[in-house]
Amino acid sequence: MSRILNGLQISALNRLGDVMCPANEEFPSFSNLGAVEHVDLLLEEIPPSDLADLKLLLLLLGFMPSFVLRAMMNFIEAKADMNGEVGTLIRMVRFGLRGIIFSLYYSGLKGAKSQVTQTPVDVVGYHVQMNR
Repeated sequence: MSRILNGLQISALNRLGDVMCPANEEFPSFSNLGAVEHVDLLLEEIPPSDLADLKLLLLLLGFMPSFVLRAMMNFIEAKADMNGEVGTLIRMVRFGLRGIIFSLYYSGLKGAKSQVTQTPVDVVGYHVQMNR
Protein backbone atom coordinates (compact mmCIF):
# COMPACT_ATOMS: atom_id res chain seq x y z
CA MET A 1 0.00 0.00 0.00
CA SER A 2 2.59 2.58 1.09
CA ARG A 3 6.24 2.62 0.10
CA ILE A 4 7.03 4.84 3.10
CA LEU A 5 4.88 3.61 6.00
CA ASN A 6 4.53 0.08 7.33
CA GLY A 7 1.24 -1.66 8.15
CA LEU A 8 1.23 -0.62 11.82
CA GLN A 9 1.80 3.03 10.90
CA ILE A 10 -0.98 2.89 8.30
CA SER A 11 -3.29 1.32 10.88
CA ALA A 12 -2.47 4.14 13.32
CA LEU A 13 -3.17 6.73 10.64
CA ASN A 14 -6.52 5.09 9.79
CA ARG A 15 -7.60 4.86 13.42
CA LEU A 16 -6.46 8.41 14.15
CA GLY A 17 -8.30 9.53 11.03
CA ASP A 18 -11.47 7.84 12.28
CA VAL A 19 -11.15 9.77 15.55
CA MET A 20 -10.81 13.05 13.66
CA CYS A 21 -13.16 12.25 10.75
CA PRO A 22 -15.80 9.77 11.95
CA ALA A 23 -18.69 8.73 9.75
CA ASN A 24 -21.96 10.59 10.07
CA GLU A 25 -25.14 10.85 8.02
CA GLU A 26 -23.49 11.95 4.78
CA PHE A 27 -19.74 11.80 5.34
CA PRO A 28 -17.75 8.55 5.27
CA SER A 29 -15.28 7.71 8.00
CA PHE A 30 -11.62 8.30 7.21
CA SER A 31 -10.86 4.57 7.02
CA ASN A 32 -13.90 3.74 4.86
CA LEU A 33 -12.85 6.42 2.40
CA GLY A 34 -9.51 4.65 1.95
CA ALA A 35 -7.65 7.87 1.16
CA VAL A 36 -4.74 6.66 3.28
CA GLU A 37 -3.82 4.71 0.16
CA HIS A 38 -2.54 8.04 -1.22
CA VAL A 39 -0.47 9.07 1.81
CA ASP A 40 2.81 8.74 -0.09
CA LEU A 41 1.81 11.75 -2.21
CA LEU A 42 2.05 13.85 0.96
CA LEU A 43 4.95 12.10 2.63
CA GLU A 44 7.23 12.42 -0.40
CA GLU A 45 7.27 16.18 0.22
CA ILE A 46 8.21 16.03 3.92
CA PRO A 47 11.83 16.75 4.92
CA PRO A 48 13.62 13.52 5.94
CA SER A 49 14.05 14.48 9.61
CA ASP A 50 10.35 15.35 9.93
CA LEU A 51 9.38 12.13 8.17
CA ALA A 52 11.49 10.10 10.60
CA ASP A 53 9.75 11.82 13.54
CA LEU A 54 6.32 11.22 12.01
CA LYS A 55 7.08 7.55 11.38
CA LEU A 56 8.21 7.13 14.99
CA LEU A 57 5.05 8.84 16.29
CA LEU A 58 2.80 6.71 14.07
CA LEU A 59 4.65 3.57 15.16
CA LEU A 60 4.03 4.41 18.82
CA LEU A 61 0.40 5.31 18.12
CA GLY A 62 0.00 2.01 16.28
CA PHE A 63 0.28 0.14 19.58
CA MET A 64 -2.39 2.24 21.29
CA PRO A 65 -6.07 1.27 21.33
CA SER A 66 -8.51 3.65 19.66
CA PHE A 67 -9.90 4.95 22.96
CA VAL A 68 -6.38 6.08 23.92
CA LEU A 69 -5.98 7.81 20.55
CA ARG A 70 -9.30 9.58 21.14
CA ALA A 71 -8.23 10.67 24.63
CA MET A 72 -4.87 11.84 23.28
CA MET A 73 -6.51 13.95 20.57
CA ASN A 74 -8.95 15.42 23.10
CA PHE A 75 -5.98 16.34 25.31
CA ILE A 76 -4.09 17.87 22.37
CA GLU A 77 -7.13 19.94 21.37
CA ALA A 78 -7.71 21.09 24.95
CA LYS A 79 -4.07 22.02 25.58
CA ALA A 80 -3.19 23.56 22.19
CA ASP A 81 -3.11 27.05 23.71
CA MET A 82 -0.58 26.20 26.44
CA ASN A 83 2.46 28.43 26.75
CA GLY A 84 6.07 27.30 26.78
CA GLU A 85 7.90 24.41 25.20
CA VAL A 86 5.22 21.83 26.00
CA GLY A 87 2.57 24.00 24.35
CA THR A 88 4.79 24.43 21.29
CA LEU A 89 5.28 20.66 21.01
CA ILE A 90 1.53 20.03 21.38
CA ARG A 91 0.74 22.55 18.64
CA MET A 92 3.33 21.03 16.31
CA VAL A 93 1.91 17.52 16.80
CA ARG A 94 -1.63 18.84 16.36
CA PHE A 95 -0.73 20.76 13.20
CA GLY A 96 1.13 17.83 11.66
CA LEU A 97 -1.49 15.17 12.38
CA ARG A 98 -4.43 17.34 11.37
CA GLY A 99 -2.60 18.39 8.23
CA ILE A 100 -2.06 14.84 7.04
CA ILE A 101 -5.53 13.58 8.01
CA PHE A 102 -7.48 16.52 6.59
CA SER A 103 -5.34 16.75 3.44
CA LEU A 104 -6.13 13.13 2.66
CA TYR A 105 -9.77 13.29 3.74
CA TYR A 106 -10.60 16.39 1.69
CA SER A 107 -8.36 15.56 -1.29
CA GLY A 108 -11.20 14.11 -3.34
CA LEU A 109 -9.26 10.83 -3.53
CA LYS A 110 -10.41 7.48 -2.24
CA GLY A 111 -8.99 3.99 -2.08
CA ALA A 112 -9.26 1.60 -4.99
CA LYS A 113 -11.33 -0.83 -2.88
CA SER A 114 -13.45 1.80 -1.17
CA GLN A 115 -17.20 1.27 -1.33
CA VAL A 116 -17.81 4.98 -0.65
CA THR A 117 -19.93 6.55 -3.37
CA GLN A 118 -19.24 10.18 -2.47
CA THR A 119 -16.02 11.66 -1.15
CA PRO A 120 -16.26 14.51 1.38
CA VAL A 121 -15.64 17.07 -1.37
CA ASP A 122 -18.54 15.56 -3.32
CA VAL A 123 -20.76 15.88 -0.26
CA VAL A 124 -19.94 19.57 0.23
CA GLY A 125 -19.93 20.26 -3.49
CA TYR A 126 -16.43 21.73 -3.61
CA HIS A 127 -13.81 20.23 -5.88
CA VAL A 128 -10.11 20.85 -5.68
CA GLN A 129 -7.27 19.25 -7.57
CA MET A 130 -3.97 18.08 -6.18
CA ASN A 131 -1.21 18.73 -8.72
CA ARG A 132 2.19 17.10 -8.58
